[in-house]
Amino acid sequence: VGMYAKEMEERQVFRYPPYFRLSNIYVRGKNEELVAAAAFELASSLRRAFGERVYGPDSPVITRINTLHIRQIVLKIERGANLEQMKRLCQQIIFQTKAKEVYRNLIYHVDIDPA
Repeated sequence: VGMYAKEMEERQVFRYPPYFRLSNIYVRGKNEELVAAAAFELASSLRRAFGERVYGPDSPVITRINTLHIRQIVLKIERGANLEQMKRLCQQIIFQTKAKEVYRNLIYHVDIDPA
């Protein structure tokens, strides 16, 4: 019981499931500097909306697949939060970032509750 309780307490403190839902947001593209800039701008915009729930951008474990460089942003949302509202706001912020000519050809992907 002791180890389980400690693990669950740590998960709550560090905002991990089952207390929080995780969403990984990926930015991919051929130009590494452009991907990094877009991810930084996207994370800044997400922070304005979601505050301290936004982590990153960081390089994931696999930083490149074929010719595409990758950056990852993690969004941690409380279990009781309105997930649909969060999704819409997140999509709107991604759309605004992608609408900029310089970031238009990058690939944006959201993975909610990754395994």
